Amino acid sequence: MMGDRTSERKGRSAKRRTIRDIMKTKNINGNGACQTKYIYPVTGLVKRKPIISYSEKGPYGDFGSEDKLVAYLETLDDESLRRLSYLYNAMTKRKGGWEFTDALYKDQPQTELDKYIYNLKLCRAVWNRKNVVREQLLKTMREYIETGGFSVENPMQIIDLGSGPSDYTIEAFSNFKASDNGSGLPAKAACIDIDQSALKRGEELAINAGVNENIEFKRYRIETILKEGGINDANMILAIGVICPYSDDVVMELFTRSKDALKNGGAFYTCAVRHHPLEKVLNRAGWILNPREPEYLERMMKEAGYETEIYLDAEEFFVMALGRKVL
Repeated sequence: MMGDRTSERKGRSAKRRTIRDIMKTKNINGNGACQTKYIYPVTGLVKRKPIISYSEKGPYGDFGSEDKLVAYLETLDDESLRRLSYLYNAMTKRKGGWEFTDALYKDQPQTELDKYIYNLKLCRAVWNRKNVVREQLLKTMREYIETGGFSVENPMQIIDLGSGPSDYTIEAFSNFKASDNGSGLPAKAACIDIDQSALKRGEELAINAGVNENIEFKRYRIETILKEGGINDANMILAIGVICPYSDDVVMELFTRSKDALKNGGAFYTCAVRHHPLEKVLNRAGWILNPREPEYLERMMKEAGYETEIYLDAEEFFVMALGRKVL
């Protein structure tokens, strides 16, 4: 009987292990001490967004901490949240989310409550993600252009699926152009989204950045353009902020069709949201997200046939996946 109880306790204990525990491995150093090492690294591409006090009350105001602010947000009904938070309004206005991210990128909270919401891990992570994607895109562009013989006449081909305004592509192209010593930008991008307002915003940003001749904005559903073979021979495909709402079978189809559209050696770059405290609030806003932890996304990418690199954003909120098509 005692043995049965012990086994039962062990079973319950195993179930209580957090995903963070599973992600750890323990190494013994030369002194015999245990050191914890995470399997999935945090990106070093950019510095994390700092916590900023937008008011004299501190980063979380009278709430004092992120946990208490999240608990308060969960008590508010939809109407109250709309009244108190411009960010929440932007989040619910368009399910594609570009107006919400656009508001975060501007880094100018509009309401008293938003001054504190801006410091939530979710908001800082979204702000960070754009910069991480921009730097990864820049890094990959430079690697490909140096080794692939690309030129203004024979440009690298980039496809951004579910692009929204594609701020990161515009910034990457602008930064590359600023450092190319006038030799021209040997890359072209097709940014694809169903939201016409997002594409219009992207066109405005591209013109302001002086890279509009290198970026084309197309209105399509991702499913349609992939099924109809509307993209092929791409050097790099981006799917940022795209897969979170979809089930695994839809995501796997996106992964495999994207791989088919890549040239050999091409790269596919995507990300997934992890479990986090604001899930209830996001669900209320109509954002039904399917969180995926690092090892899960890695397994999906490998099953789709990619050689895969996985890392986390600076807040460990997003899982970033860079896959290579290698025959």
